[in-house]
This record gives sequence, structure tokens and C-alpha cells, in this order.
Amino acid sequence: MNKKAVQFPELVHTRYAYERLKQCVRCGAYSSLGLETCLSCEAEHSLRPVTDIARTVLRNGKLRDALLLGASGLAGFVFARSVLQMSVSLTAGLLLVGVYVWLCKRYAQEREQHTLLELLKQESAQVRDGMLLDAENAAGDLKSEDELSAYLKLREIGHFLKGDQIKLLKIYCLNRFILRRDMDLELGTLIPEAFDPDFVRYVNEICKVKPELVRRDMLDYARKYRGDIEALAIGPQTMAQLAGAALRVKEYVVQYPDLIADHVGALSRDRLLRLCRLLQDIPASRRSARLYDKAMDEAERMYGNDAEFEPILGKDANFT
Repeated sequence: MNKKAVQFPELVHTRYAYERLKQCVRCGAYSSLGLETCLSCEAEHSLRPVTDIARTVLRNGKLRDALLLGASGLAGFVFARSVLQMSVSLTAGLLLVGVYVWLCKRYAQEREQHTLLELLKQESAQVRDGMLLDAENAAGDLKSEDELSAYLKLREIGHFLKGDQIKLLKIYCLNRFILRRDMDLELGTLIPEAFDPDFVRYVNEICKVKPELVRRDMLDYARKYRGDIEALAIGPQTMAQLAGAALRVKEYVVQYPDLIADHVGALSRDRLLRLCRLLQDIPASRRSARLYDKAMDEAERMYGNDAEFEPILGKDANFT
């Protein structure tokens, strides 16, 4: 398969997924894509960020509430029986409006977030329908063999549709790209529920260019489907790469000892040296004796005369 050299545009990362949503002001349809035309009603330039819509709702609500508070103070002023009562009513009304405006400013972000969540909760079905329309649009790019455009759209859709169908379509696209370290790649968000050979092929490439993306969720997947992975032509190599990537985090050596132990012989010198040092730092009560013995035996066999290994090999195996 001929892979394409592609350049990802700068991807926008947001704190909350809903910040990526847009809504058509004409038909109310939702979209996560940065398109100029609504996919539902085909109106042009009609999509607005839902955050803007929430701010409009809040602004209208704030104006309404302020008018009600002002009206209550005015009513007290009108029905007052003395100058003192009139002054108290007017002052109280102005004070209430002032406090209300201050509270709105003080908690503006929290109120905006709450309003958005309530809005999207009420319209969850419409949001899903919009994402399905977006997915159909991305599928059209796939049919046209424009995998880059399709992937970028699917990546946006994937913030809202978490099922394997979207994940596998993204993997299909990614496996047609020449992956580089400078690319904004993903891994954890692609892990499917079931075993998938195409996903393993992608993991094999990720381990080469960006092993830091390998985290606990990926190692859990590898442990769960180890037999299926190793049955693939690239399976043993992929498992060995995952074992090497796991050494980036000390706690993984404790949590995945068998996965690492079975691939000690495939580790590079630097990876084996790191493993031995990590094992020396982990108390004997927490580390795997099998992994410790295999790592030390491999170190002795391959690098027994290496100056960096000698201090490690000279330590007592019961070091704590």
C-alpha cells in the first residue's frame, strides 16, 4: 500500500468538547465541522458556535431578570406611603439590581457552562443527528479518496461519537499516511472495544514515531488481546515495541511485568538499561521476581562487561 505524505493543519484543542459545536441559526441543526454551509438546510454562513448562542441566552435572561428586579423596586416606590418608604424602596431596588449584575459577572463562566450543558442535554438527539450528518460528509471524502479531509472531519466527530465505527474509520485513514513525530497524532481515543488488525498496524507505527502515546489503556488492550496480536505477522514486533514503550513509566513495570518479561530479549541496550535501573529502584515486595531475573540474565549475557551495567549486576538480587 502506497502511503501519502500529508501535513496536518494546526489542530484546535478545547477544554470541553461542546466548545467545538456549532448550530445553524436557520434550522437548528448541529455540526462539529468548520463548514460554511449547513449540511441540513444548506444555508450559507448560518453556523454559530454554541458558546455564542449560550451567551445570547444568558444575556437575554440577565436583562429580563434585571428588569424584574428593577420593576419590583419601582413598584415599592409607587405604592410607598411616605418619603422614607419611597427612598428605601428605590435604594433596595437599585441595590438588588447592582448585586445581581455583580453576581452575573462573578460567575459568568460557570453560568455559561451550566446553560450550555442544559441546552445540549435537552437536545442530545439533535446533536447526535448532526454528528451523523457530519459522518456522512466525511464518508463522501473517503469515497473521493481524500483521506486527509475525511480524517480531520472524523477527528472532530470523534469528540461526540465514541463508538468503534468512527474509530475504525479514523484508523483506516491514518494507516494511509506516512506518520511523523511532528504530527498531532492520537492513540488512546482510537482504542476499539474489539480486536482489530488495522489498529495493531497503526500501533506498530506509533511505537516507532511517538511511543509516549502508549499509556495504560493501550497496555490493557495489548494484554487483553495479546494472543490475537501475536498471531499477526507484525504482532511479535508490536508487542516488543509496546514493552519498550511501557518502560517510560515506572509504575507500568509493576503493573505489566509479564508483557515486559516476555520481550526482554528484544529490548535495545538503552531500554534494557532503563529496565534494570527501574527494577533496582522498585522494592522487592512490589516487583516481579520473574521479570527481575530475566532482565538481569539478559543484561549479564549481552552487556556483562559494559561499564554502565556493571554496578547494576554487582547488586544483590534481594535489593530493596
